[in-house]
Amino acid sequence: MGLIENFERRLERFVNGAFSKAFKSQIQPVEISSAIKAKMDTGAAVVDRERILAPNSYTVKLSQADYARLRPLGQDLVADVKKQLLAHAKKQRYQFSGELVIEVEALSTLALGQLQVTASSVAAQVSEVTWSPALDFGGKRYLLAKPRTTIGRDASADIQVNDSGLSRVHFAINWDGSTATLEDLGSTNGTKLAGRLVKSQTLPADSSIEAGRDQRMSELALFIVRAGFLLVLWLFILSIISIIRADLFSTRVFSQVVEKNTPTTLSAPTTGLTSVVDFSSAPESATVVSAMNSLPTRLVVIAGPLLGTELVLDRREIRIGRAPNSDFVLDDDYVSSQHARIQKVDEGWQLQDLNSTNGTYVDGSRIGAPVAIKAEMQIRIGKTTFELRG
Repeated sequence: MGLIENFERRLERFVNGAFSKAFKSQIQPVEISSAIKAKMDTGAAVVDRERILAPNSYTVKLSQADYARLRPLGQDLVADVKKQLLAHAKKQRYQFSGELVIEVEALSTLALGQLQVTASSVAAQVSEVTWSPALDFGGKRYLLAKPRTTIGRDASADIQVNDSGLSRVHFAINWDGSTATLEDLGSTNGTKLAGRLVKSQTLPADSSIEAGRDQRMSELALFIVRAGFLLVLWLFILSIISIIRADLFSTRVFSQVVEKNTPTTLSAPTTGLTSVVDFSSAPESATVVSAMNSLPTRLVVIAGPLLGTELVLDRREIRIGRAPNSDFVLDDDYVSSQHARIQKVDEGWQLQDLNSTNGTYVDGSRIGAPVAIKAEMQIRIGKTTFELRG
């Protein structure tokens, strides 16, 4: 094999020299890749059925002119060639004994356009591992390279931790090159190792040191606060939905048969009117509507909490609202303090909204300006629906 390899090398040099003298061409990067691939193929050896070992170290020698021209490409050229070689090795199922290394050098004996490639297998070097302690805290790792490393809340500590439960300089970790020792530095809240308070203790690997606030309790408190906030938020949303639903469904009018011979004074059912108004003792100066008059004489509740309640329209102005001094008191959150009023005008009765929050409705339509009302027109204020009757 030695004689054959020597013959191949001499033949390669002869051919390269002949071509370079004949054409005086410059070396291109693709020629370097092709030359190394050829060297890789000739140097590959079958180790077993599953493994073909190829050289992993290549030295490319160029003429001084070619080297000077390609040198500015530097590591970019080497990286590109290495990428092509790795793809070629994968395709041929080659394996390397170590990292793929490519070096480019100048050789004065080579003419322009000539190159030489040498290949060898270099085993990966395993360096001796040296161990040093490290402290993992808050998602960070701190290497404890010094013989003594202090941890605390103050800036004077080697590792500063923003925790009000820590002392200014809380504890220290001593390292003699082979053994780590935990030392409490007279802290207020103490230092725990594996759940026990310690003053000084040798640290085995993967030791858990506890100092300062209990992080688990902090996380629990945060969880409780978040859960409480979500609960309050949901209660608020449900209450809003309930109010909107009640407001939407309060527009339904339920028919009620009312006898014609009803009392002429306002009286509340036993289920609860908050106040009773009786105008039977009205002053003589008040205008009294004759029973024979064609105008409506009563305001009757036909739907709502005060169903069946009547109010005699025996004065010029009747005020309706939630305030206790209203002529007709409605204990309803949807009713303003002074919500609306009914006035006697020359041509009949007139209804006016007093800038209420939720509005006043006549036959399902919200009113803005005062409107004339007649018998059997339905007036809705909050959850209560009225009707004028003779």
